[in-house]
Amino acid sequence: MGFVTLLTMTAGNASIQLGVDPRLRGRVMALYIMLLMGGTPIGAPILGWLGEAMGPRWTLIGGGAVTVLGVLASVLMLRGRLRSGES
Repeated sequence: MGFVTLLTMTAGNASIQLGVDPRLRGRVMALYIMLLMGGTPIGAPILGWLGEAMGPRWTLIGGGAVTVLGVLASVLMLRGRLRSGES
């Protein structure tokens, strides 16, 4: 998992930096890091409460559901971009 996480973060970081106008790269990277690091303090208490109230199984199901929703939203967004001819 650690290796896959490292590969995913490196690929995401590189694609964001290469896909952004160089004049805006610092601002975009600041937002990216803020969302990347700021998601844990927001999501962890919610999943912790869910685990305490409903058990650890539902914590994993909740985290997996959010992940699946994120992947589906990304696929739909990228599919729309590819159909409209944007790069």
